[in-house]
Amino acid sequence: METKQYQFDQTIIDRLVAFRAEHKLTVSALANKLRTDVTRMSKYLHGAPDVDPRGLEARARDLLRAAARRKASDVPTFATNVLEEFEDTVEQIRMTNDLGVATGPAGIGKTVSAVRYVAEHGSAIMVTVTAMSGTASGVCNLIFRAIDDGGYNYKQSRAEYIIDRLTGMDWPIIVDQAQLLKSSGREFLVNLWDATRCPMCLVGNPEILDDFRKNDQYFSRIGIWAKLALDNAEAAARKTVDAVLGKGQPEELYDMATAVASRVHGGYLRALNKQLMLASDMMASDKFRAAGGDITKAFQCAHRKLVRDYKI
Repeated sequence: METKQYQFDQTIIDRLVAFRAEHKLTVSALANKLRTDVTRMSKYLHGAPDVDPRGLEARARDLLRAAARRKASDVPTFATNVLEEFEDTVEQIRMTNDLGVATGPAGIGKTVSAVRYVAEHGSAIMVTVTAMSGTASGVCNLIFRAIDDGGYNYKQSRAEYIIDRLTGMDWPIIVDQAQLLKSSGREFLVNLWDATRCPMCLVGNPEILDDFRKNDQYFSRIGIWAKLALDNAEAAARKTVDAVLGKGQPEELYDMATAVASRVHGGYLRALNKQLMLASDMMASDKFRAAGGDITKAFQCAHRKLVRDYKI
């Protein structure tokens, strides 16, 4: 039987070869980052893919884009206790193949921490639930799109394909916005974990556990629970200001930023980042600067333009 030939993008192969050399990666390590097996990876790099490589190439583009952004970015990155605790939690879940939960108030950096973890751990899978994708079929489709590398043969259901693909792989699955899961979505994830024992971390607001408590069978599966909270708003605020605007800003601005980062409602780092970006846009206006506007006034103006129920 004649072997089927698949079209591939030679430019991506060349860039992956250069990426592998730059980061001193084995073929196995590169395959792990792109969520495929070493044989399939090797065949693709040699220009002889044995399955449709479009899914693999899509993930390769994402990997290369992310690497380029990190390399070219002038914005310094910084760690908060939330980011560090999140990474420790996922690593514990990964080492024990557990079904775990990481909860915390909105805006403290849970999603940013998840994105950072996935960027630095190529084997990790992240899906983000929405109000429209919280059902069993919605979650199934999210995970399917995240892992399909062109090997799906349509002779089995997507759920069966996901189970076959994940069993024995130990790829951490991070489910963000897990508070939006419907009952059937939670059931799907618990059954997926039962079938694959793939490490899984559900990330979201504290009501996640309230929903799981409604079913003893599901709740009994939960192992590690990380209760995330921002423990030093002042330090995090100063780092956020420096990252967005550059170091050496007026102390008055740092004080106001801390006030925003400390607020439970209408605050924390997500709100602070949004306010800083708006203030930065205002400072780009010649009209604003000509009227005597400086960065502290811009920050105050941004505060008034956003939905805030407190003063700074």
